Amino acid sequence: MIEPKKFEERWETFSSKYINDFERFWKYKLEIENNSGNILDKSHLNTTHHRLCEILRGWQAYRPFGLDRNILKKALKSISEHYKVICNYSLRNIDEVPRTHLKSIWVELGKVKSESESDYQYVISVCKPLMLMWGQTLAFDSKVRKNIPHPVTAKSRWKFETWISILQDFSHKINQNPEIIDFFKEWSRKRFGTNDSVPYGRFLDIYFYSGS
Repeated sequence: MIEPKKFEERWETFSSKYINDFERFWKYKLEIENNSGNILDKSHLNTTHHRLCEILRGWQAYRPFGLDRNILKKALKSISEHYKVICNYSLRNIDEVPRTHLKSIWVELGKVKSESESDYQYVISVCKPLMLMWGQTLAFDSKVRKNIPHPVTAKSRWKFETWISILQDFSHKINQNPEIIDFFKEWSRKRFGTNDSVPYGRFLDIYFYSGS
């Protein structure tokens, strides 16, 4: 599924702005969460919110409507306890993540754009901020949706179960390939100084942005 040489080539040609945005945020997250904190706890939520707003505007996560900072902050407060649970899991053990927490996050982050309680949400408005915070989902913009090896609709709105089923499939494929696990761990160590928390979703997103 993933060829290390192709990944390296695609990383080198990927926009340096998006690489740097993610790396700065990920290092911020690691510094907090490796010291028993949490990026959405009361001590860090304001800073996390500010950092996300700065990045997500540039990433056009809510186009064409733009980002409402207050609505995003409300969503981050709403998901803080759910995030506290899921941040202990990676894409590799997505099957073990309690679905109630993931679904609550899906709806609350989706509402920032859709203003709907439905589980039918704009996938990018959920997954771009969640990829930054958690690292275990792809962002699923239009290029990625076109290139991933799944019969997924090109439409920008998905049901919760569509998202989960795709993450599960990626999880199973990664777990069947120890070479890729070792490669991503080493890449994480080189880029972030540790492989304790490997952003598998982010790495897959970069890989499938440029091709299948």
